[in-house]
Amino acid sequence: MLAIVSIAKTIEPILRYFLLICIMNVLNYKITTVLLAILIVWVGIRAWTVHTQQSGADLQVVDMERKIDALQKENEKLQRLADYYKSSTYLEKQARLKLNYKAPDEQVVFVYQKQASVQTEIPVPVLASKSFFARLWEYFFGR
Repeated sequence: MLAIVSIAKTIEPILRYFLLICIMNVLNYKITTVLLAILIVWVGIRAWTVHTQQSGADLQVVDMERKIDALQKENEKLQRLADYYKSSTYLEKQARLKLNYKAPDEQVVFVYQKQASVQTEIPVPVLASKSFFARLWEYFFGR
């Protein structure tokens, strides 16, 4: 067993050198170099598009999280409003306003506002009897 390990250790540098020479021989061909360059460019473009799509998806996630937060706040607000509408104070207030409700030991006082009985009328000048040019003259130069 020890002999096999020592043989593998001595052969390993030789195999590495042989592999390096094979790679260098393959790279000496122009078509191989061109194909490898095309492959590297294609991989770079694909990586860029994946990165762009991922950043777009991240922005959409952030936007959706903001919308979720806003909807949760709106939902809480509506829940508080629904609880208020179910409360007895709201029902009593609406009964007082719309049904003239009063408590048994309560006295109601009505307050009336004075209405203006005398209305002054503003005299409207009669311009229809004058000609168009006379009205223009009066408009621009007065009487």
